[in-house]
Amino acid sequence: MTILLGTSASPAFINLQEQVWIKKGVIRMMSLNCGDLGTGRSFELTGTNEQEIMRKFIVYAEDELKMPVLSCDTILRVHMAIKK
Repeated sequence: MTILLGTSASPAFINLQEQVWIKKGVIRMMSLNCGDLGTGRSFELTGTNEQEIMRKFIVYAEDELKMPVLSCDTILRVHMAIKK
């Protein structure tokens, strides 16, 4: 992610920068190991941004962990555990 000092970088600009990097062949992969969350499972999710990994975790939590609703604490722990 590009952060410009002294200016207000809007989310649209940051998203545009990520798209440009992907087009140039520079893809930043992020990952989440579910074992780091204390689930007792060693399932790993990967994606190019936090939103993609979060969407994958929500599906995983609903289907595999039988968690139809995620608490604020769980969401915070997921965001903290994503490796950039």
